Amino acid sequence: MALLMVISLAVLILINWIPYAFKKKFNTRYWVSGIVITMIGPTIGYVAIRIFFHLITNDEQQAYDAYFTGFGLGLLITLSGIIYILAGIVSTIKKNRHVSQ
Repeated sequence: MALLMVISLAVLILINWIPYAFKKKFNTRYWVSGIVITMIGPTIGYVAIRIFFHLITNDEQQAYDAYFTGFGLGLLITLSGIIYILAGIVSTIKKNRHVSQ
């Protein structure tokens, strides 16, 4: 279980680091990165479930742990993408309101 959580945390940190790297390198807006993250979140969750099932033994309780860890990872990544979208939209509105005044 600890190995699954460490892998999940590493993937979550990597996914949340990508928008900042794209912002610096390609000057991409955060809401664009949020859309991409939101779309790939369920796919990453499904792939994580499949990988975690291969990493565990045949114990039934560990199979549930692998399923819920992968599901939680996909859900957290999707929610993270939604937060990037909302934050990007709010910051754009605030910036445009400040410019128009």
